[in-house]
Amino acid sequence: MNTQGRIFLSVRIISFTGAFLTTGLTIMAPIIAMSFHLPPEKLSWMLSAILIPSAAFLLPLSKVADLYGRRRMYTRSLLAYALITLSLTLTPNFFYLLTGCLLQGISLAGILVSYMPLLLAATPRNRQGKYLGACVAMTYLGLTLGPPVGGVLAGTLGWRCLFLCTGILACLAYGIILPVKQEWYAPT
Repeated sequence: MNTQGRIFLSVRIISFTGAFLTTGLTIMAPIIAMSFHLPPEKLSWMLSAILIPSAAFLLPLSKVADLYGRRRMYTRSLLAYALITLSLTLTPNFFYLLTGCLLQGISLAGILVSYMPLLLAATPRNRQGKYLGACVAMTYLGLTLGPPVGGVLAGTLGWRCLFLCTGILACLAYGIILPVKQEWYAPT
């Protein structure tokens, strides 16, 4: 597989994975609350722990990606996201889960600021619309499948399975892009 194909496949996988995890967590929240004996008002902290850091770190990490390389930012953030997500399958308490979600949000910001610019830089202009459309379709597929598949996973295998599945997908996306050595920077 060539560089362009590797980047495209990796970005499609992570486009699905991020959306799938966040919508799946909304379905699994009551099950997680029961498992940690939490009142319902603390459940919103879990999703906020992902969303607030990812929004707060977009601008600083975007500048870092522009200066030090978009592929470098994407692969490192993707590896961090994968490892953090897999570690959440071993969550002993709610504080650890909350901390993990916070770190997930930061690593997700690194992915978000680098994956589309990386994809566009590696793709010829005449194919960029097709590639962007495919990635957006994967995002919406993740948003659509997150609640029903998350509900089935929670009901059959438990809530930790959602983190395991998304962690494996993130590892797959990382493994696909790992052989790419070319780097892209912001135009100066």
